[in-house]
Amino acid sequence: MLILSFDTSTDFCTVAAGIAGKVLAEENVFAPRSHAEKLLPLIDAVLKKASLTLDELEVIAVGLGPGSFTGVRIGVSTARALAQALDKPVIGISSLDALAYTNNEGMISPVVEARKNEVYFSVYKREKNDLERLTEYLVATPDDCANQLKQYPGTLLTGDALGTYGQFFEENLSPSYKFAPASDWFPRASHLLSLAHQRHEEARDLFEIKPIYLRRPAAEVPGSSALGHV
Repeated sequence: MLILSFDTSTDFCTVAAGIAGKVLAEENVFAPRSHAEKLLPLIDAVLKKASLTLDELEVIAVGLGPGSFTGVRIGVSTARALAQALDKPVIGISSLDALAYTNNEGMISPVVEARKNEVYFSVYKREKNDLERLTEYLVATPDDCANQLKQYPGTLLTGDALGTYGQFFEENLSPSYKFAPASDWFPRASHLLSLAHQRHEEARDLFEIKPIYLRRPAAEVPGSSALGHV
């Protein structure tokens, strides 16, 4: 199954193409507030690198968030547009799932920037290629997040919220907790592709794919005019 995968839920724009879970090509760029300009050229670059055409693709996989409202909207809208143009199904996968799908085994918690002094997070258990989510997708203050993480000693924390709250978590969690390097703080399309291959039975019609909204975007809150995080 030939899959094109991408995620635009954070400041990272990531695209990959592969077959049977094997990555044929991947491109990753730091693109804060420029996903609309970067995504389609990256898709084109990945397909050329993999010697593929759009018509050869069988499935589109997209990160559903939570994360930047604007970024998630761009990713989901692009996936729907491609699926409609190519008449292909879509697999939507939480960006937190993609972040948790690392080479590290054991307890993993992606902690993603949500602005407004809050973070998005979830807790997983990774064993070989199996990824089990142990909590709901959650949004909370860093303090509430730390208190909930105390139920899972030894957890590896990752995600871009560590850039803002890393020191706080280090000071408020026991030494048993580990912290991923900054290079692993963003979802990778290659991980999304692997999960999509595993979850191929979850492929849906483009109209069934919904972003993961954990709170209303700031643009819809009365008195607010700025696009925020979902």
